[in-house]
Amino acid sequence: MYYRIIFFLLTLFTICDRGHALNIDVNPYSFFAEKSYAEIHLRVESESVQFATINGVKQASIEFVLMVKDAQENIAYADKFILNGQITSDNIDLITVKRFYINPGLYSIYLLATDLNLPENKLELETPFQVLQNWDGSRGLSDPILVADKIKLPEGQESETARFGYLAEPLPYAYADTIHHSIYFMQEVYLHPSDSLETYFVNYTISEKYKDNINAKVLLSQYKKLDKRSFQFLILPVSLKELPSGQYHLTTHLLTKDKQIITSRKHNFFKSNPLADIALLDIETEDQKTFANKISDEELDYVLKAHVPVVANVQLPTLQTLIRSGSPSKKRKFVNQYWTLRSPANPETSFDQYMEVAKAVDKEYYSNVGFGFQTHRGYIFLKHGKPNNVLSIDNEPDSPPYEIWYYNKIMTTNQTNVRFLFWNESLAHNDYWLLHSTCYGERNNPAWETQLYDSVPDDKIGNTVDGTEVKKGINRQAKLYFNQF
Repeated sequence: MYYRIIFFLLTLFTICDRGHALNIDVNPYSFFAEKSYAEIHLRVESESVQFATINGVKQASIEFVLMVKDAQENIAYADKFILNGQITSDNIDLITVKRFYINPGLYSIYLLATDLNLPENKLELETPFQVLQNWDGSRGLSDPILVADKIKLPEGQESETARFGYLAEPLPYAYADTIHHSIYFMQEVYLHPSDSLETYFVNYTISEKYKDNINAKVLLSQYKKLDKRSFQFLILPVSLKELPSGQYHLTTHLLTKDKQIITSRKHNFFKSNPLADIALLDIETEDQKTFANKISDEELDYVLKAHVPVVANVQLPTLQTLIRSGSPSKKRKFVNQYWTLRSPANPETSFDQYMEVAKAVDKEYYSNVGFGFQTHRGYIFLKHGKPNNVLSIDNEPDSPPYEIWYYNKIMTTNQTNVRFLFWNESLAHNDYWLLHSTCYGERNNPAWETQLYDSVPDDKIGNTVDGTEVKKGINRQAKLYFNQF
């Protein structure tokens, strides 16, 4: 049932990663059963881990350090465990669930994951988490869980990821790709025993992403009449077939029979739907005066590929489809639509300015990978803009050439003091790959220093599994440059 997931932030024609980089989806949920409890769902993408042969079987082993801290940094829950998985023909992802009682409030989840078969392959992250208020006899809802597919387990069969007899596959990264024409959500409903004489409903809606202060448009609204009992488990389908690519909200409301909202819960998700996107392009009126009509047929694919760094992730499959099989008319409509939405006052000028930069980036970073904007440095330049400073080092005997890019502020993530470190392990012309970054959504590699200086393994600090640093030396200045330049 669990199938291989291609991490949606990268597609076949975007930049590729050299070696492994752990991809882990972390989703916390809160529930109530006599008192509040939480579940943390962990999913490790199988293609992001190293498999080693142990007793004739190829196996992956990921060590986790998991902590949940409250607002005062007190540890509310902690666990250290190893998640093992064997390789299969389907490349099944590694999935586990951690359940624990926890008081209501605001928390942060800290996670450090290490691939024991490739110790330098680590992932460290922190994410906020809110636990529902205790159910004190009033009515309530658990957090909804988005589900890609479900199977009813045979009587007597159990699984740690099952709920009330259903083995459900969590929707990875809250991302519904092109094969997900519908999804499910699971949710618990809590009512007081005295409510058994009353009638209640759950209303669930799909709405667009909020835009500034404008209320989101509701695209789908359905109702489920509840049974007259104090606890109910719901697993309901939601159709996504007609939704174009974008970010959406699933909102569930607990209602009285008079349609008064008692409480609500929400879960954001992404949908990629090239067929719906291209269908919308088909119904657009042809306008010979649009700036995109000036783009020649020969230039169209080049122009579309140059837009990969800036197009929203959910639209990348649509862009890929257009590059592979779209007509010139649809390709022009896509470009015109993109810049009209991004810069409605003057889309043509904005497009011309962007392509001027893209062509310069192509020329500057062109390599054997392809166009310059398809390399790691070119991709980051177009996605996040020109760095405020660049430090190039090509004379350290203990490392291959590397570059550190410094940004005072990244507008796309609203971060300040951001760093990117690229290295040229192959020594080929312009063959720089992203090794580590402090930017949200980009590769974060706690063991970057040991990889950069892997020519001096004896100077690694700590053991082979947990070590992320090397001893200081005159030929090892990258950490100093990265943190203090």
